[in-house]
Amino acid sequence: MSDIYSKVSMVVPCYNKAKHISAMLDSVINQEWNNIELILVNDGSTDGTREIISDYESKLERRGYDVIIIDQENAGCCAAVHAGLLRMRGDYYCLVDCDDMIEPKYVSRMAGWLDAYKDCEWAACTFRVVVHSEQNNNERPPGTKKFRPDAGKLLERHIFRTTFAATWIYMARVSYLKKCGMIDNFCTERRATYEPLIIAPLALGAGKLEFFNEPLYIFNQDAMGLSRFDSIKQCVRYYKDYLYLYRWAIEKSSISDDRKQRLHEISRIGFYKDLYRHVPNLPKNEDYMPNIVQGLTHALNEIFKPAKLVDVEKLEAKGLRRVFDEIENAVIEGDGTYACKF
Repeated sequence: MSDIYSKVSMVVPCYNKAKHISAMLDSVINQEWNNIELILVNDGSTDGTREIISDYESKLERRGYDVIIIDQENAGCCAAVHAGLLRMRGDYYCLVDCDDMIEPKYVSRMAGWLDAYKDCEWAACTFRVVVHSEQNNNERPPGTKKFRPDAGKLLERHIFRTTFAATWIYMARVSYLKKCGMIDNFCTERRATYEPLIIAPLALGAGKLEFFNEPLYIFNQDAMGLSRFDSIKQCVRYYKDYLYLYRWAIEKSSISDDRKQRLHEISRIGFYKDLYRHVPNLPKNEDYMPNIVQGLTHALNEIFKPAKLVDVEKLEAKGLRRVFDEIENAVIEGDGTYACKF
């Protein structure tokens, strides 16, 4: 590895994670890469998170890192991420959640590649899942999703969750972020998630992507909060925000109106797939499936405009899993037309 390191701007939105943030900061200190600009955005924490950040500031600086700490009133994760993006001065960007951890080679593997291959705009790794609790301390590998670095269909795969959805597996050139308009067009109107605002412009920019099948990111499932739901109302509200952000990012992109319309349609179907995916983990005192099937039926009739309208009974007879598989096949593996048979 060269002794000259490009600067990596690592954005970390922080909110009430005093229990986990020390482990994350230790994992940053243990990085093999020597030129990191750590941007910690404290989004109005009230549990001691800010005090822990202060304790680590000198440790991070002794490691040789630039440390930027931004304090703001609680405004949600979108606003926190955007505040960090605006302060970046590095060559490359990555984002780390304050309750996760990164392997020592997380930065060096991807930044080293971007240094060596100037035609590559961004890179991605895989991850492993860790569950920590008083009763449980174990690791398990990620699911069976395959990463398909096809920039022409990457957003479609993200919407249908057939590739890894999380944004913390990616590192990109800051120049590519600016070229894609990601920073200028960032939306701060939602509080629950920011993923579509990052993946959509990067994918639609069609820059060359390199994938490393190495679990360099450590996802702490025990700390997961935003996408863990106690009710169907919470789940619907979260994925309505997700859909809103997809639409926002798609509209801001420099693609044809036809492609925008197609992606809006796909994201609408993806909304119902997200609800369907979460049903097994929701409280069992209510049957949510009829509303999901009814909503999907209405969406399919509007989008596909079949000669014979799809009805609820037909969808239920076929099974939603098979329906989603057929749609994904037509959209991702097919010729771009909606040649589905319902």
